[in-house]
Amino acid sequence: MLAAGVLAAGVLAAGVLGLAAGPAGAVTGTAGAMGTAGTVGTAGTVGTAGTVRTAGITGAARVGVPAGSGGACWSGSHPQLAARLSAQIAAVLDRRASAVGLAVSDPATGVTCELAASRHFDSASIVKATILAALLHGDDARPSASERATATAMITESDNDAATDLWNDVGPVAMRQFLNLAKMTQTVPGTGGYWGLTQVTAGDQMKLLHLLTTANGVLSATARSYELGLMARVDPAQRWGISAGVPAGMTVELKNGWLPTGAAGWHINSIGCVSGKAARGAGGPAYCLAVLTEDNPTMAYGVQTVSEVARVVNGELGSPLATASLAAPAIADALTTAGLAAAQVRSAGLGPMGLRAPAPLAPPATPARPGLMGRLWTAIAVAVIAVALLVMALLAAGARLRAKRARRLAGPAE
Repeated sequence: MLAAGVLAAGVLAAGVLGLAAGPAGAVTGTAGAMGTAGTVGTAGTVGTAGTVRTAGITGAARVGVPAGSGGACWSGSHPQLAARLSAQIAAVLDRRASAVGLAVSDPATGVTCELAASRHFDSASIVKATILAALLHGDDARPSASERATATAMITESDNDAATDLWNDVGPVAMRQFLNLAKMTQTVPGTGGYWGLTQVTAGDQMKLLHLLTTANGVLSATARSYELGLMARVDPAQRWGISAGVPAGMTVELKNGWLPTGAAGWHINSIGCVSGKAARGAGGPAYCLAVLTEDNPTMAYGVQTVSEVARVVNGELGSPLATASLAAPAIADALTTAGLAAAQVRSAGLGPMGLRAPAPLAPPATPARPGLMGRLWTAIAVAVIAVALLVMALLAAGARLRAKRARRLAGPAE
């Protein structure tokens, strides 16, 4: 029990850093090596960055709305649901500084949402889902044992070396062929081995998710089942974003990506689908989400943005018939976010996306004050550490007392 208490204290103490990180956590755009390739410069320009900020859902919203639309979401069969979801997404983005591209598709309710769905973002690790899909299409869902092991590491652990291996196995010609067949015409593969700088859009990511969840002539049923199975087994430390607020009993297949660059801050992306008996009935159709962001001052900030968007979507589409409370997943999401830095920065001194630790920007003149969640986790961490120290002190005192009694009994009788 003591060991468990100390471990919990350590995790929470480390988590405080993730939640309370301010602008000093931002990084320059001259980060070192990505994967096994050379050096990354300024990461290039990002599509039409900055052009969608003038057409918000509300005055301060950070994303555009489809021309002629009354909101981000629409549905012929459930217009009130779509309107309610539009309002909730607008409320979330109105209080966030992140630039966001969003796509949602729910065949059960007919709800579709799009916000800046054609805007380009750096893919970071979500491109790994595309890499695997291209591999499965080329191999007709019969990858070798070695490829299967590599694919498992790439998807479930977000292993960058594994992604580089499969990126090279697929090759640029086969990748372009797959993208054309998938009609992902807005996706621009990264050059020079920089798969993490592939330019993606929320609309194209939704096309990929549609291929994975419906019968089609591009990916066989075996291929689709295999990839979705891996996405359902993603490491718990990386199951943030799309999974936020999903009721108990639902299955979530997702892939996340995170990448720091200079001018655009942190790129934090999350794609995936939700299905299960809780709200859909056995074998019910999945609904899918793609949330892409940039201009995040820290990784934790971006994770919070995508998670808040996903939470309102899951609240409306995932739980009409469910009885599970959404409060419990919210706590779990916060704990996962708190431990991001420790859990996702792997061996060999590599940072997110395989970038070597970059030089931080100079801290602001007035350090940003930690938010309410950061202060809350700080208080919890301090309390847990204090309890752990108290338990250790009591155990030590008990040990000394038992030793003293033993010496007394071992001495000569008076």
